[in-house]
Amino acid sequence: MTLEDSPDERALWLSRTVLRQRVAELSPEVGEVLEVECLGQKDGANGTYWNFKVTCPDRPAFKPDWGTLAEDDVMTP
Repeated sequence: MTLEDSPDERALWLSRTVLRQRVAELSPEVGEVLEVECLGQKDGANGTYWNFKVTCPDRPAFKPDWGTLAEDDVMTP
């Protein structure tokens, strides 16, 4: 994954499991801006791990899935 950090390009290695999971959950589109924040180490069930917060700040808060709209969901006049 390559990120643009004007004027330089930066690489974000998704080698940490939690970071890779957070990015996968968002399913970013090509060209979409990601913000990544390292929250430090946390204690987990299997030991310590690095925790991350990943967001897409320019993404709308809600994107409807029009493909799941059923025929009986449509209101007729």
